[in-house]
Amino acid sequence: MSVWPWARGSLDTADRVGYWSNLNDGEVMACALTGCLDGGTTLASGQNSPEAVAVDTSTVYWTNGASGQVMKCTIGGCNGSPVVFASSQASPTVVALDANNVYWTDFGSPDVHSTDGRVVMQAK
Repeated sequence: MSVWPWARGSLDTADRVGYWSNLNDGEVMACALTGCLDGGTTLASGQNSPEAVAVDTSTVYWTNGASGQVMKCTIGGCNGSPVVFASSQASPTVVALDANNVYWTDFGSPDVHSTDGRVVMQAK
């Protein structure tokens, strides 16, 4: 499987599905690369500023920047109950995966001259 993570979306080239977040609508979405005239499938809604999205063979991960959380659910959808993967982050932004771990940037405190930003790694 090849996954290309970028801010607000991820592309699963093996299954030919695109995943993205609607920051203002609080949604995490999916759509087959062949097209989805209905606007896509909502995997999760009611999220607090979903930002970056990354996907592996079974799970979608995303950051909720405003609530300081990294979330996850199965690629088929959350059934209304996404799981909090990590919490108490200052401002999680970009997320990436490898076979064993999830990585994200935590931008740190909102101070312009903040030096407490970090890259976080947590086992899947």
